[in-house]
Amino acid sequence: MGHHTIRRAEPDDLETAARVRALSWQQTFRGLLPDATLDGFVDSVWTTRLVEEWGTLIRSGGTVWLALDGDGTIIGVAQSQADDAPDAPAPVRLSKLYLLDGAKGTGLAARLLRRAVGAGAAYLWVLDGNERAQAFYRKHGFEFDGASMPLEDDLAHVREVRMVRAG
Repeated sequence: MGHHTIRRAEPDDLETAARVRALSWQQTFRGLLPDATLDGFVDSVWTTRLVEEWGTLIRSGGTVWLALDGDGTIIGVAQSQADDAPDAPAPVRLSKLYLLDGAKGTGLAARLLRRAVGAGAAYLWVLDGNERAQAFYRKHGFEFDGASMPLEDDLAHVREVRMVRAG
């Protein structure tokens, strides 16, 4: 397995990190999202958009966390941000946490989660039907609060469900 490390992303990392996110989607959501969406995802507008979004986030003082394998290759990514909206169920939102299949079951996801949101109150949206992720978050104190929303555009038939951890 080698030694895994977690560090902040730099602007030069973002293209690779976005591709890792796309590959993770392909590995994780096969059968949950349409094949056509997943097949083109790595080189799609979604990846380009994410690089721009993360660049803006980093320039404004936000953080994207990277998980690296022993060779320094990016194998996971996490992102969180403060949420002070009146209807937010917790002050911090975990907006992304993705690992490639080979890194799952290593304890790395738990380390990324802790680095991104700490141990306090937080919330996230997870794909309805992604039972592995839901079980992982439950293990770390998150519970469904009953909120759900459809994904955008051509994925509107798929729902995300919200999970919240009290402080």
